[in-house]
Amino acid sequence: MNIAYSIIDSIENEYELSRGTLIARPNMGRTAEARAIAYYLIRECTFLTYEEIGRLFERTHSNILYGVKRIDRTTDSGIRDVVNKYLQIFNI
Repeated sequence: MNIAYSIIDSIENEYELSRGTLIARPNMGRTAEARAIAYYLIRECTFLTYEEIGRLFERTHSNILYGVKRIDRTTDSGIRDVVNKYLQIFNI
């Protein structure tokens, strides 16, 4: 679980969000994008299930699945760059 929390902290820093923002309920623009990236990275870098990731974020497994698919299918080069940067940092 430590790597999951490290990913959350890293993405909050990357997007200049205050600590705990990704866990909070509001789902606005950059926060939603950052949260989906965190879902994706946690799924790729850990053995956590969608349900376990959902518990971290206080979301359902279907929210996590949707966010992971959204990032996986994105063509946005900025999002891809952030994802690739952190995949390298977390050695995936």
